[in-house]
Amino acid sequence: MPASYPISVKTYTTKNTGETIQAIFLTEMELEITAIESGLLTGTAPLNSSNSTMVNLSVTGGATFAAFTLGASTVASLVVSSNMTVTGASTFTGRIVASSGLTVTGASTFGTVQAGASTVGTLQAGASTHTSLSVSGGSTFGTVQAGASTAASLVISGGSTFGTVQAGASTAASLVVTGGSTFGTVQAGASTMSALSIGGGSTFAGRLNLNGALQLLSTSITLSSGNTNDLAIGTATTIVRLTGSSAGSTLTGFSRGQAADELLIVFNVGNDAIRFAHNTGSSAANRFALTISTGINLVSGGGAIVVYDSVIWRVGFLN
Repeated sequence: MPASYPISVKTYTTKNTGETIQAIFLTEMELEITAIESGLLTGTAPLNSSNSTMVNLSVTGGATFAAFTLGASTVASLVVSSNMTVTGASTFTGRIVASSGLTVTGASTFGTVQAGASTVGTLQAGASTHTSLSVSGGSTFGTVQAGASTAASLVISGGSTFGTVQAGASTAASLVVTGGSTFGTVQAGASTMSALSIGGGSTFAGRLNLNGALQLLSTSITLSSGNTNDLAIGTATTIVRLTGSSAGSTLTGFSRGQAADELLIVFNVGNDAIRFAHNTGSSAANRFALTISTGINLVSGGGAIVVYDSVIWRVGFLN
């Protein structure tokens, strides 16, 4: 007769004191013991449990768990269909694929990560692919390929490709951004970006190549007659289009909380000349340095390059 294990639990008849021990009694036990030993040694014995806790588990083949809680364990291939909680320090030498969501609350190191929607406190990874990655802490990646990603602090040491990135302070050795992206601060070497918006101060250590057109932010302002002092032009503006009054307009200074080496390109788009004058009507830091003390006219259709040298605006006319 075959053993019940591993198909079912063996059922034995009740034994009473004084009964004669039959050979079949021992044969049944021997069959079950042999089946269990053979299954454990040859790898055919299944471990079926809805909730199992192992202090030290070594799995050399493929394994599937509904819920898995473990201490120090070695697993060759693990599939978790529900939730897996790892409370101690764990090492995964192979690839980790998260089809649902991966949450890492401590400091973790991955060789390769492929994840869907994932939240990571601190992550150190080599070549990684992410559909949607949220990094709340400081993280270091060798190479990252990602769709829409949000990173509080992201350091990328290798070549990386993002669809869209929203980041705080970020450092990228080589970064390729194919979609629209917003950065607080970016420090980058050789980088290629399709649509990049930088909200804070940024440093590019290497050469910045623009494969497309350079589009600068502009503003259009109509001046009143007489003197216009400390004209506010906005902190993000590079191109200023001015229209003067037919009664005569005089401009004595630009105000934007400027820093050294800021550049403005100014055009007169109106029909009347606009006079640039060094005049005490504007604050000292906002005034123009001119080659003619009485002022210079910016004619209709003319332009000027204006650069702030940390003390005063210096004007080069292109009339």
